[in-house]
Amino acid sequence: MRTPEPTPLSFAGGVDNRAQVTALADGRVRVADNVDIDTRGIGRTREGYTRVTALAGAHSLWTDELLTFAMVADASTLYRQDSDGTLTSLLAGLDGSALSYAVVAGKVRWSNGTQTGQVALDGEVLPLGVGTPLPSYGVAAVAHGGLAAGRYGVTMTFADAAREEGGAPETVYVDVPEGGGITVLDVPTDPDGRATEARIYATSANGVDLQYVASAAPGAASVLIGASAPGRLLTTQFCEPFPAATCLLARDGRLMGAVGRDLVWSLPLYYGLTRPSQMSLRLPDTITMLAAPDVDGFLLYVGTRKKTYVLRGPSIDTCTLKSASATGVVPGSMTMIPAEALALDGVLVPTPVWVGTDGVPYAGTEAGVVPLSAHFAYPTYDRAAAIHVERGGLSRYIVAGQGGRTSALAMSDYAEGEVIDAGP
Repeated sequence: MRTPEPTPLSFAGGVDNRAQVTALADGRVRVADNVDIDTRGIGRTREGYTRVTALAGAHSLWTDELLTFAMVADASTLYRQDSDGTLTSLLAGLDGSALSYAVVAGKVRWSNGTQTGQVALDGEVLPLGVGTPLPSYGVAAVAHGGLAAGRYGVTMTFADAAREEGGAPETVYVDVPEGGGITVLDVPTDPDGRATEARIYATSANGVDLQYVASAAPGAASVLIGASAPGRLLTTQFCEPFPAATCLLARDGRLMGAVGRDLVWSLPLYYGLTRPSQMSLRLPDTITMLAAPDVDGFLLYVGTRKKTYVLRGPSIDTCTLKSASATGVVPGSMTMIPAEALALDGVLVPTPVWVGTDGVPYAGTEAGVVPLSAHFAYPTYDRAAAIHVERGGLSRYIVAGQGGRTSALAMSDYAEGEVIDAGP
């Protein structure tokens, strides 16, 4: 008698850790340790991994499609990690906190909530912008220059070799006679030594708008301002450096981040500058995630420990805040997943996916927050790391966590079974 071929078990329904073990539906499995289940429901042993490098206490591993390397940190140092595992120290003196990263204007901005900096796309450590000139300079009217009579306002900024511009101090005013000019005296130096140019801005006679009129070397003894065609408007007056925020995100020409309960954002295209009184929004609880699907218009999901909110509108300056989900977000659990991997109706763009504080995975789509499983719950980690991996024909959302507890949605009962005879 011919022995029949064994029929492989099929678990097309995937893992279900939320139902009673005695109530598992056909096609579902309670536990699948070190096993991948494909689209047919067939389980197979997960492929192994090879350690690339040994770094004690490693955390905050990250890369971007624009980079040829990854960035990773340990308790005190930020490293560049090449594809062969080689580590190059970039910066020492970190405090060990988790880092977040964002690519803005051809640079990688990093921050851990108390320290921040930037790295070029080739891995070179870069200075973090330029400061604001001290208002130590003087202005005086002179008899020549061809200006119309009236009261003029003057201020200045610093710019570096990459033409990145800093903030500007209070406007200084001077009365000029008909046909006269303005002398700016004792242009300040940049104490950090990063500025290569002092840009001078002035109003028209009795005007309000500050426009570019001249440049000088930092430390110049004097600069004459006379009649000329004014340049662009000053947009950085009274700005402050963008803070050492967490949850960094670059979106719509802005850099965004979280400082405790406050969502903060930069000036448009001035990623290193912000106006705290105008460019911040306080949430009811500590922010744990900023995420945005790649859609037209401004749409931002803001996760906290207790709830998830959505900001939607023409821009971050004119949007409205609404509740999006009654569950919060596990810090570090968000990653972007391609639309084809999510396979959700109406989702055509890369979309953020995260673990809620109830353990359920969620997607932040253009239409709203969508739970991705009614049968599976992750542990509610204190903090997590997440990645989307496509390998061996399978698409995986992988989450690793620290601390926390089993989700209240996951059942705690347990059973083991051994198949003795799988014959007919």
